[in-house]
Amino acid sequence: MAKRAEMEANEEYVRRKAYIEDQGSQRQKELLKEIWHLQEKLAKWDTMNLREVLSDLDPKIENTFWSPKLPPYEPENYLAKIQNSKNFSLLKYLVRNGYIDENYAAYVSYFYPNSLTAQDRNFLPSITDRAPLEYVYHLDRPDAVLERLEEADFFRREVRNFDLLSHLLRTKTPNLRTLLQSATTDQSAHTFFAEFWRTGRRSTRTFRFICALCQEHPEWFRIWCESKSILMEGEWRLFILDTLYFLPPERLSRVNKENWLTKRISDDPKFLQLDSPTVRRLMP
Repeated sequence: MAKRAEMEANEEYVRRKAYIEDQGSQRQKELLKEIWHLQEKLAKWDTMNLREVLSDLDPKIENTFWSPKLPPYEPENYLAKIQNSKNFSLLKYLVRNGYIDENYAAYVSYFYPNSLTAQDRNFLPSITDRAPLEYVYHLDRPDAVLERLEEADFFRREVRNFDLLSHLLRTKTPNLRTLLQSATTDQSAHTFFAEFWRTGRRSTRTFRFICALCQEHPEWFRIWCESKSILMEGEWRLFILDTLYFLPPERLSRVNKENWLTKRISDDPKFLQLDSPTVRRLMP
């Protein structure tokens, strides 16, 4: 103890100790920053097509891309045959310039008879080509389209489609949560979801949508009602009216945190000026 007290009293010892501790803390901050940077880069790559990924890679790392580790079921000489082919340089050129991408098989022989219609085939390339179709673009088999989508696709604007969302709401797959989550990083997703509600009011799909919002993002109800860009002027009343129609009292409590909704309705004399209210459904 005496030795320790003596060391603690030594100014040089205290200075060096503080320096070492500071260096350790600084290194930890640098590592955390590096981890965050890598995670951000991975998330960015998830939404990029093959050509964009190659353009973003360091030339030294690109060599690794062309020599990937093969899965165990592939023959040992499988990769060597491709790399030694006289057409390998042409292949690299076509991939680098976007003539061949991850969806190239869709234009050749990937689609089996009766698995996807021409209408559905047109939707998939629109995602990777960054050419969004209208929200109301009809999908004949949204289940078959869903099988060909990656999780990262649900963060892209091009995947926003009413038929696909209706299918996700009906089947309650994990991709529904991912699609809803996209609004946390892209505020324009709220416009899509609001239009989905607006064009299908009082329908089964709207019932499922409002129930899903209450389960996954009850805070959205307040965000939508207070925002001037998501809902049109006065439209919040219709949205809340649908919410009152569809949600039982015990689930409404998830939405009405801190009684914000109760207060908003109470302070709005126009709320009950409805064209044709279903009074029984509004009564507890």
